[in-house]
Amino acid sequence: ALRIISLRLGNAVFFALFALYLAIPALTDGFVQRRIRQENASRESAGIYHRAKYWRAGIVSTSSVLYLSAPFPVSPLWLLIPVCGGAGMLYLQAKYLKKYL
Repeated sequence: ALRIISLRLGNAVFFALFALYLAIPALTDGFVQRRIRQENASRESAGIYHRAKYWRAGIVSTSSVLYLSAPFPVSPLWLLIPVCGGAGMLYLQAKYLKKYL
């Protein structure tokens, strides 16, 4: 059991680094879209920002708990889904941020 947990933790750390790698372009693109939205006086939505924040936290916590505690073999490639979903939510958070930077 300890070997399986250690392998899954190693996979989770690897995909966390991959998530960080995806977060940088998502943040950059989100801030560029935010600037375009502000210049064009487009729609601002605090609701989208907060829902994306809650969804991102839920995606990360639920997927990590399910992956680490699954009693059957799970491919580490399934971690790509929450990593990409978290990057998408981070993009939405950066895009609809209403505070001044």
